[in-house]
Amino acid sequence: TTSPQGKLFITIMMALAQLEREQTSERTRDATAARSERGLWNGGRLVGYDLDADRKGYPVPNEGEVVLVNFAFDTYLETGSIKLTTDALNARGYRTKAYTSRREKHHAGVAFTTSSVQYLLKNPAYVAQKEINKSTKMRARGEYRLVDAVWPAIVTREKFDAVQRLMRANGQSNHNGAAP
Repeated sequence: TTSPQGKLFITIMMALAQLEREQTSERTRDATAARSERGLWNGGRLVGYDLDADRKGYPVPNEGEVVLVNFAFDTYLETGSIKLTTDALNARGYRTKAYTSRREKHHAGVAFTTSSVQYLLKNPAYVAQKEINKSTKMRARGEYRLVDAVWPAIVTREKFDAVQRLMRANGQSNHNGAAP
């Protein structure tokens, strides 16, 4: 690297490495988008479902957690309050999804918080739908949409829609009580 030819060589190698890194990123992004368009799950943990070991991207219902998810939806419809729903879930001993990382480290489920319950109640995955372009930037550009997912629904469409209406009504009225 002390000669002009050495500096040129290093500069070219760094440019090639950057090109490869950007191409890999682009291919990964495109593959993830294509999987989403087909309604496949792209990763992460979802209470109520386990990942199918034989078919990547096809979550299967976890019967014990299906009860938890439906309890959360039913409780919110009864109380109209995310805080009371969170308290009811925790009082029954329900916890978030436990998992084991790729490095074989076990992470136990923890008590629900209001934000984790709100995420659960708003997630269209429970009615077998996959969100596409859900970032704020994509929503602003009008590119957000829902596609049918490959996994089965564990919450009825009627119950999910009723919860969404109640959450909107509670958000607009700035209270946490049940809507009339």
